[in-house]
Amino acid sequence: MLTNGIKVKYIKDNAFGFVKGKNYDAFPAKSKLGKTEMICIVDNSGEEYAYPASWFEIIK
Repeated sequence: MLTNGIKVKYIKDNAFGFVKGKNYDAFPAKSKLGKTEMICIVDNSGEEYAYPASWFEIIK
């Protein structure tokens, strides 16, 4: 299980294996200034990849 995990919804058109409107487990990758600029998602094979935070909506 991810520490500091969040739920996000992909808001762009279908791309990179993502489906628009689908929810994903993720965690934020913060810059040195503390601003979330990337969202990290672990795929089905267990590999972690970072994507622009602007591609996602954080679900409360």
